[in-house]
Amino acid sequence: MAADNTVNLIINQKANFEVSFTIKENGSVKNLANHSVIAEYKTDYSALDSSAQSFTCNTQASNGIVTISLTHSETANLIYGQKYYYDVVLINDSTSFRTRVVEGTIKASPGAAI
Repeated sequence: MAADNTVNLIINQKANFEVSFTIKENGSVKNLANHSVIAEYKTDYSALDSSAQSFTCNTQASNGIVTISLTHSETANLIYGQKYYYDVVLINDSTSFRTRVVEGTIKASPGAAI
């Protein structure tokens, strides 16, 4: 996987959110066939795992693309001024081996018109 896999996000409250990542291994797009993806966020790395909130995850396996998303009602729950931490994890379906492919922080941006 890429050496620097940190991507910090700004998510607009009360708006749908979606971002895609192309996963590469040794400089080439990784085929994600036979892999699952999970992505979660929480307010602190040391927070209980049960407090983690999940993104909806989709893949375009042959293109190595992972897309994570939240609905407008899910982004409405993000608190302006609160820093969140997220991870995107690739799971090999055969071996259950887990690899963190993207990580970073989330900041919520408030909206007046939505």
